[in-house]
Amino acid sequence: GQVPGQPPAAPGANGFNLQEAFVYSWAKFTANLGPLILAMLIFFAVGVVIFGLYLGLSLLAVLVGGKSCTTIGGGYYTYESCTTTGPVATGLLILITLVFVVVMVAYAFIIQAGLARVGLALTAGNPIEAKTLFNKERLGTIVVAGILIAIPNILGNLVSNTILFVLSIVFYLASIVVVFFSNYFVYYIVDKNMGSVDSIKASWNFVTQNLASLLALYVLSLAIVFVGALLCGVGLIVAVPIVVVAQAYAYRVLNNEPIAA
Repeated sequence: GQVPGQPPAAPGANGFNLQEAFVYSWAKFTANLGPLILAMLIFFAVGVVIFGLYLGLSLLAVLVGGKSCTTIGGGYYTYESCTTTGPVATGLLILITLVFVVVMVAYAFIIQAGLARVGLALTAGNPIEAKTLFNKERLGTIVVAGILIAIPNILGNLVSNTILFVLSIVFYLASIVVVFFSNYFVYYIVDKNMGSVDSIKASWNFVTQNLASLLALYVLSLAIVFVGALLCGVGLIVAVPIVVVAQAYAYRVLNNEPIAA
């Protein structure tokens, strides 16, 4: 709805209006305050548990793996240099870290898909349910698409410490562009049941056709999330749902789909 006392802002040529997107998003956030905050707290709590398990298992690996000692010098100057991580502990730490990275990447995609489903549900007038948050359906497709989108960033990291480090700047800049134009790939996967490559193509076409509107939405969304992060991270509990619903609103409006009141 319109903010009392303010004249309605004129929509853009494509029917989308940035102000209306966030007015709508705020209205949906306040109307679903409990479920949305609970969803954010659950996402955060699960992440903390996963990280806690990683730290606990890492500590256990150090304790179980034993120490490694090397004798240095000779005669009166002989002494032992020991580290707390022997070969067994080091191997276990590497394995635990790899598993942790895989789990966290998968969990990050679950969160991304869950947030997209939340936005789509609210803009369709549907309630937020537990299955909306942690639905693993299409997760493989989302992960593959995410890896494809991350290729420029991965390449940038690979060359950043080599003689080709200058290229890392190019890759990082390319990564920003790719992420922006691929921003809606999850929506096309969970809403339109598209494959990994097709969802990325659809997102690029969608953003290209509505570049001015979605660029303004993207910049304002980053600003909102940044401010939320400054408030000791607590502000993200409010900022993230507002941004998610605004993006879902844009997705529906610019695809000429109905929006629930």
